[in-house]
Amino acid sequence: MSNTTREGLQAAVAQAHGAYVDGRCDNLAWKHKTLYAIFDMLQTEGTKAAHADASLRLELAEVLRYISATLLRLSTDLPGEFAKEQTLKDTRGGKGRKRAAGVVAIVGDVAHPLASWAVPLTEAIIDGNPAVIIAAPGSIIVPAKFTSRIDQEAYALLWTASPAKLLGDGELPQLTALVGPADRLPASLTVSTSSGPVSVHPVATAPVPVIVDQSALPGAKPLTPKQQEAGYVPSSITAVAQNIAAVVTVRSASLGTPTYVLAHENLVAPLLSALSAALPSHIKPELTELFENKPSTRAFLAGQRAGFPSFLPVYTVRSIDQALDFVTDDVAAPAAAYVFAAHSFGSYAFNFLKNVQNVYLNSIPAEALALGPYVNGKDEFSFTLQANVEISRLRGDVQPPQSAASLDELAKIKARKLYQHPGQRIDFFGGSVLSAALPVLLLIVGGVGYGLVKGGLALKASGWLHL
Repeated sequence: MSNTTREGLQAAVAQAHGAYVDGRCDNLAWKHKTLYAIFDMLQTEGTKAAHADASLRLELAEVLRYISATLLRLSTDLPGEFAKEQTLKDTRGGKGRKRAAGVVAIVGDVAHPLASWAVPLTEAIIDGNPAVIIAAPGSIIVPAKFTSRIDQEAYALLWTASPAKLLGDGELPQLTALVGPADRLPASLTVSTSSGPVSVHPVATAPVPVIVDQSALPGAKPLTPKQQEAGYVPSSITAVAQNIAAVVTVRSASLGTPTYVLAHENLVAPLLSALSAALPSHIKPELTELFENKPSTRAFLAGQRAGFPSFLPVYTVRSIDQALDFVTDDVAAPAAAYVFAAHSFGSYAFNFLKNVQNVYLNSIPAEALALGPYVNGKDEFSFTLQANVEISRLRGDVQPPQSAASLDELAKIKARKLYQHPGQRIDFFGGSVLSAALPVLLLIVGGVGYGLVKGGLALKASGWLHL
């Protein structure tokens, strides 16, 4: 892998812009075949790479499902869609159509070696955009056949030790959008584009909170002194600890993995006991009172990245409001927040956590761990804002997430492949070109013949042509 220079990046962006201008990326058959090729390569090569890695299998399974679902969003009626496109293009009177924005730069990230490039690229392709993937060597996993099966003019793969430095040095013409982890993007970006300023979409990398409210206790009541003295741990609190421990064991590096806990002071003792019993031996819960140590806590979390450290900070709060205020006002917005509480308090929390893109009540879903901030890619990378809220009942029989990503299950994930009847193909510079070009050729020949006859009659009438 050679280290890409600034000139190399500019050349790649210019080539991608050429693919945008010539229209190949907007072709429906092109989108189908490119997305299916990526799916096929990931399923074939990715399954081999993830054979002994449960964390990678989990991410691969969710990425394959994401691409498969995206293919279902594409119409298979190519002639019909082509007719609609032409009608809209030829319409006068102010009507228009949705179109691709232009070249998208995608910065990969080691926390999500598959999702960080595959999810944004999938959305770029379905919207008709070319893209340039930029990553540090060893930070992402790309199929070996990617450069041979995917058009490298439209979708280039570039390696560099510092994506932020490569993107931030000097002007970068013809770039329209930039997607990547917030702490891997340049502080400033200089561009020269006629389409306007570059749309930058930083992916959240801040530490991810788990909020455990008093309402998670039976009857939402504090433990009695007798229960406290006996070291009683309610089953609901055991379930919370098991949820956290199960995901940490499988997916510790994800930007969607819980990084710290904000627990109500009335349930801290049983929660610590349950966490100590459920967490792997190399991870210990450490208790701190948030109210008295708020500045130091804020400073500590500001220097952390999502993903599990060698210990789990547990901060006591006096109310759910204090926890919500801290997440909303005192720290950077995370990719997700997990709230364990009664449904009424969960609804209350959703109304406050408006700066968090993905909020989950009483569960830590496998897709949230596998994809992290990329889980809501359809909305996030289509340049729209939409909260993704998922509610589940609190369960005590927690199953490890990797159980949904066995090798057999990876092989069973299917994606729709475009089928075109012989002679009915609509491709871009490919397929049955002669059959597709025949009507156009006849039209041209007929037009020329008509012109000669018409011109000949006119010349004969004027005396210039003698027959």
